[in-house]
Amino acid sequence: MQEPLYTTPAPLPRSFWLYSLGTALLALSPTLLAMGLQLVVNLMNHVNPMAVGGAYLRPGAMEILGNVLLAPLAETAVLALAVTLLRSRIHSALAVSLLWAIVWGLVHVYLQGWFKFLPAVWGFFFFTRAYQVWREHSLPKGFAAALLPHMLVNTALLAVVFVYAM
Repeated sequence: MQEPLYTTPAPLPRSFWLYSLGTALLALSPTLLAMGLQLVVNLMNHVNPMAVGGAYLRPGAMEILGNVLLAPLAETAVLALAVTLLRSRIHSALAVSLLWAIVWGLVHVYLQGWFKFLPAVWGFFFFTRAYQVWREHSLPKGFAAALLPHMLVNTALLAVVFVYAM
């Protein structure tokens, strides 16, 4: 007989909000490092990758809405469903997090290019772990624990792009 998932809740971190912020910072760190290195390389080579035909590309309202709200909502909904299905087959939370992170890395490669693989894998590993940690106590908290850091990461990245495009 198979054990039900999420039967005995583990002790939670003290603060949901601090946990979410910490998850966002962990998820964001390699991406910011990569963006910083890219900026240094661009400055050394006198290249502005944001300039296309003399016009600067700044995120518009729809891009901001899509990246900060809609994409994280949709991706977190898929994450919640997939993790629930995967946990019925794979009992290791770590293995599920790693597998799901690789899947999202490949999705981001398909949508945005190979350079998005490692940052997406890194971020989705933490989003998936956050979902699993808080899902043991409630579905809404699990969903929010994955969603909020994802939204913070995307907001920070768009802010960097916006400032760089000024």
